[in-house]
Amino acid sequence: MLPASCADPFMEYVCSTSFPRVEATNVPSNFNVRFACKSTCQAAVTGCSGLLTAAGKADQVPNCDVPIPGTTQFLPQGVFFQPDGECNVVKPLNGGNPPGGGTGGGNNHNNQTMTCVAPFIADTMEGPGGTTTNEQYCKMGCCLPCPAQYSLYRTGALETGFKITNTMRAVSMVLSFILMISYLFLPDKRSHPRGMLIFASVATCAWCSALIPICICTLSEFSLVARKYWLLHTFCWDSPSQSQAVPGSGRTGVDSETVSRSTLSAGAAAMISQRRHIKPETLLPHIAEFMTCLMKPGATHDGCVEGMAPHLPPYGLMIAAEFLVSAIAIRRLFLK
Repeated sequence: MLPASCADPFMEYVCSTSFPRVEATNVPSNFNVRFACKSTCQAAVTGCSGLLTAAGKADQVPNCDVPIPGTTQFLPQGVFFQPDGECNVVKPLNGGNPPGGGTGGGNNHNNQTMTCVAPFIADTMEGPGGTTTNEQYCKMGCCLPCPAQYSLYRTGALETGFKITNTMRAVSMVLSFILMISYLFLPDKRSHPRGMLIFASVATCAWCSALIPICICTLSEFSLVARKYWLLHTFCWDSPSQSQAVPGSGRTGVDSETVSRSTLSAGAAAMISQRRHIKPETLLPHIAEFMTCLMKPGATHDGCVEGMAPHLPPYGLMIAAEFLVSAIAIRRLFLK
């Protein structure tokens, strides 16, 4: 579906070139034929050239300096676009809908219903003077819903995954409270089973180290972890098991007492910035390909996401990392 800024002038161009206007004159059996206006052609070029070029359809951009399409079969030299006042002026009907109808719920500057291709939604605030809901996320009558990164994955994938991990966080919060109470009132509050402590500590380090491929996948096309998940699980589970087996095989155990104290400077925390550490430039060409895919006839959001998948952090690895953080209280409860 084309935005109104392109659909209106393009349809005026198509109608005026396809259906010349025939006017009767005072001379019997003599008619005056008005062909398409050059200004109509130029308006279509202005409104659609960038969009059609980005969609890989530059050959459909009108050429206003050549004969009107279809006229060369009647006249050897064809008929060129006519100046204003001597041409076939075509204007859309007031209150009409754009080509294809619309059910998106938004309004363009002509008060016409606007339909946007998923995952985009209609810009209900678009109107004369350039008014829009958001200048950064809205363009040509359509807006990208927030959070924007959700649109780069399958429909509902991140929402479902993070809903599960958020539920796990809520459970962890309750268990953390129970764990705090037990440490305050139960005996042997600083004793820990040595084997499970070693296993969980090493496993935590291993899974935190597994976050490194996310950055690698974001900044390059390296996707070894995404293709071979068994390597990830072998590293993150077998290594802690081996580390636990060595001290666990001994017969003598010594209770450990640990006291952790961590401080974080508010000033240092303020210096942390995703905009500074993450480089989105390498992803921009692939996002452009994703947008071009959405503009193709019959394209679906999930289908276009498949082309983006190799260039994004693996979905499974992200959810695994979130699950690891969300389940921290559950792990601590079993260690107690």
